[in-house]
Amino acid sequence: YIIDEVHMLTKEAFNALLKTLEEPPARVKFIFCTTEPNKVPDTILSRCQRFDFGTIASDSIKGRLASIATAEGVEVADEALDLIARRAAGSMRDSQSLFDQLLAFGGEVITADDVHQLLGTASDDRLIELVNALIERRRDVAVGLLDSSLREGVQISSFSDQLVHYLRDLLIVAVCAEAVELQSVGAAQRGRLAQQAEAWGLQTITAAMQILSETKARMQRVNYDRALLELAVIRLSLLEDLDNIGVTIEKVRGGGAPMKRLVSPARITQVADPAPSTLPTEPTVVSPASSSPSPTKGTQAPQSSHASQGFQFAKKSAVEEPPETPPSVEFSEETLDDFWTKVISGVEDKFRNHLKVASAIAISGPNRLEISIPQSYFLSRQFCDRPESIGQLEAISQELTGQKITITFRTVEAESRATGQRAPSGPAPRPRKRKPKVDQDEFVEQALSIFGAKVVDVREIHEPANEE
Repeated sequence: YIIDEVHMLTKEAFNALLKTLEEPPARVKFIFCTTEPNKVPDTILSRCQRFDFGTIASDSIKGRLASIATAEGVEVADEALDLIARRAAGSMRDSQSLFDQLLAFGGEVITADDVHQLLGTASDDRLIELVNALIERRRDVAVGLLDSSLREGVQISSFSDQLVHYLRDLLIVAVCAEAVELQSVGAAQRGRLAQQAEAWGLQTITAAMQILSETKARMQRVNYDRALLELAVIRLSLLEDLDNIGVTIEKVRGGGAPMKRLVSPARITQVADPAPSTLPTEPTVVSPASSSPSPTKGTQAPQSSHASQGFQFAKKSAVEEPPETPPSVEFSEETLDDFWTKVISGVEDKFRNHLKVASAIAISGPNRLEISIPQSYFLSRQFCDRPESIGQLEAISQELTGQKITITFRTVEAESRATGQRAPSGPAPRPRKRKPKVDQDEFVEQALSIFGAKVVDVREIHEPANEE
């Protein structure tokens, strides 16, 4: 017995079938076919032998469809057969189902245009023209091709799928995977894709595919999918030459000069058109080695950096400036209170209030600071233990001491105190209690003003809520 699409059976049908599978009749074989085995209950799968079939090659599908067309007396263009085979994605059944629709839809001769009209897809030439416009950054042409495709009946979801598959094919061609079949266009177009892949570059193609993938996911959740696709097309036309940028960064890191072709022609025009007072100094910057020493050598160095090594100049200044400021606080047990007071004074009020609940601070090792927070203040612990919060504290600590301080947080019981640890003074006292004059507290004043309330009772904030 062969049961096709077995995953469509109901729960009750599976339960009845399970009884038969537990005690199968003699000389009886059950064959279950499905494209979604994850929907078959585990009780059924555990009693079956599973065989996963691979996809069928496109040439085999084309040959089978051609024989069917001959038997039916219908003439089908080779491009149409190739398009159906690619659309089936290795499934013979899907290809035959689509071919049946074409036989009912078309006439005696079926062309590739008939297939595109039935599927609501764009032609191979249209996709190639669109990507050419993106590579050449002709945004008006790219948006115009998208608009004309939609007006001709191309479905926007199918068109976005085609673009994603086309970029996938560009990736395949860019990495020289000749044995891998193309999905979006025919094999005859591989040469044109190779030219596009070489012109655009692997890094740019990867970035373009990420943009389209994110756009495709967003299009399924909104009702303005066309605007999102048009936005994605414009973003693709704005992509810089990422391959050149990557090579330039590697050369700069290796100490070499950056590539000449780093900016677009429009930007080169803007850089080459400075104020008249700086024009005479530019010819001396371009020359790598001058035969005679320049009398204004001290003023030419920054100009040379801006002309050909702007990245190195900015990086050098950023590295040399910090050591000029000496540390204002020494990181030691004797100065720990003063150090901690200055650290928490450098953060915003909300962060400072969370730090005030700390029960103890201690130097746990060389250039390591450990902050203890009572277990009852788990919200403060979560806020302070965020990477951005720790990074802010470590940056302030490095600015104060001139050295890298690693800061960690740990949770302690409310009533326990680790021996040998120092309680923070000033803004962060150990077992901090609420001020007796709560009406002078900034946040209490705001709460009283907003809710029109008054202070009835004051409790110690380190006590659990269920204790009186």
